[in-house]
Amino acid sequence: MDLSIGIALVLLMVTFIIIAIYYFRRQAIALEQVAEIEEERYMRQTKLWRKQDASQINVGEPLSWFQKQATIALGSDVQLLEPGRRNASPPVLEFLANRGQRVLFSPLDLRTMKKAFDGRTPKAKDAASRLASMQGETPLLGRNTRGIQKGDVSLRDNEYIWAGNAGEKMGIQWGEPERLWVYWVQA
Repeated sequence: MDLSIGIALVLLMVTFIIIAIYYFRRQAIALEQVAEIEEERYMRQTKLWRKQDASQINVGEPLSWFQKQATIALGSDVQLLEPGRRNASPPVLEFLANRGQRVLFSPLDLRTMKKAFDGRTPKAKDAASRLASMQGETPLLGRNTRGIQKGDVSLRDNEYIWAGNAGEKMGIQWGEPERLWVYWVQA
């Protein structure tokens, strides 16, 4: 009799645990959906507010602005020394940084950037890599893309609206993207 009561209690506890796990998982999914909806609402509201105030925004020193954004996005102190290459399609702005490294800014994520630079025909890709090696230039994303440290600055960050203005001052037109990706490419 004691054994049957013990088994019944264990089964009852297991049943309650399974019900609780199922209920809490459904509740977590609902909370994640609410958080996504709230994030989208906040982004729309911020975008509208910034669009209204966009005429008043002017970046005085774009190099220091980009340096500040790189430090925020990468989570470490980044010293940008001078601007490097500018690429219009896909839009990429390169800066030479401390210790011979390079920092890239683009509104495109790494996967899209890889596709954009590798999306040529194989013959053109070989010709481009041969031409780059003859000129002594390293590929924009480097030879090993696994070593790239990346981060992003988005509408949640206060000064992000200045990306279009700062980009224009550096000679690149990327409009006002919702997110600016920062890549730290090792030398």
